[in-house]
Amino acid sequence: MKVYLPRLRNVAGAAPRRRSTPVAHGVETILLVEDESSVRRVTTRMLEGHGYRVVSTSSGDEALQIIAASKEQFDLLLTDVVLAGGMTGVALAERVRVLRPALRILFVSGYTSDVTIVHGLLEQGVALAQKPFTAEALGRKVREVLDAS
Repeated sequence: MKVYLPRLRNVAGAAPRRRSTPVAHGVETILLVEDESSVRRVTTRMLEGHGYRVVSTSSGDEALQIIAASKEQFDLLLTDVVLAGGMTGVALAERVRVLRPALRILFVSGYTSDVTIVHGLLEQGVALAQKPFTAEALGRKVREVLDAS
């Protein structure tokens, strides 16, 4: 296999790289529900890197047990839309809203938002982060959901 790339000309005159807008950090506590362990570990590290405290679990049932048994104040439920084990992220969110009505919810999905909405998994207007995401993109989306009034 051969890859052909254009030559870089005028290296000295190249425009300086823009730095991305800094991502606001937080101190809130996030309940992360992700059934794939490698994605759960990476996402946890991303969130902790932004200062958040993360409690993670692999299923909707475990998340409900944690919420019901814990006196901990969770600020955000971050859940995958599609979870293994029978309970979707949407079903989890509906049950969590009964237990903790003020809890903010952010869904993540590897599907495009249009396909997800069309298939009835999410209603329009729900906070959604598309996989794959960078730490910065996730941090911005989390901050946006937490700061929403």
